[in-house]
Amino acid sequence: GLAVWLRPEYAEALVNLALVLSEDLGRHEEALVHARHAVALRPEHPKSHHLLGNILQHVGQGPEAHLRFKTAEALAAGQHASAPRGLFQWRATHVGERQTAGGAEGVGGAAGAAFELETVSVVPPVFRIRGFLSAKERAHIVAAALPSMEESRTVTDGEKTKEDKEKAKEDKEKAKEDKEKEKVNAS
Repeated sequence: GLAVWLRPEYAEALVNLALVLSEDLGRHEEALVHARHAVALRPEHPKSHHLLGNILQHVGQGPEAHLRFKTAEALAAGQHASAPRGLFQWRATHVGERQTAGGAEGVGGAAGAAFELETVSVVPPVFRIRGFLSAKERAHIVAAALPSMEESRTVTDGEKTKEDKEKAKEDKEKAKEDKEKEKVNAS
């Protein structure tokens, strides 16, 4: 704690503090704040991403934890993500960064509207775009994919919370209803 107090921008001290808070004291939520700050300060540091992944697992954030482990692995191997030659790629400089994009005809969400990219991971570059698809578009995609969807064991090793199972069941039922409505409307 003293090193962080003296030098709050010192990523290694933040990593050590997060490690003690999470692993020794079980204060995962508090550790999460420090681990995220460490990753933001040094996005190229594999140890920071790995620790963040461990803490995210403790707080039930399996998908993001998996992403952090993959990022740590790629960084440790010296890999850097880049788009194939000739393709445009949004740059991810730090986690939490927000960029406005779109707005041009045919680029962006609804009818070329501007949208916001939030950087979720730097390596590999992963962005969250809220409101990019309408509720109807999302329902259509889920309904189209539903027949071939299976439970993933990659991230959670098959362990799901009761809430996750209930939400998945609700989503599946909703998609089925939407598909049936589409059939009725099409006839």
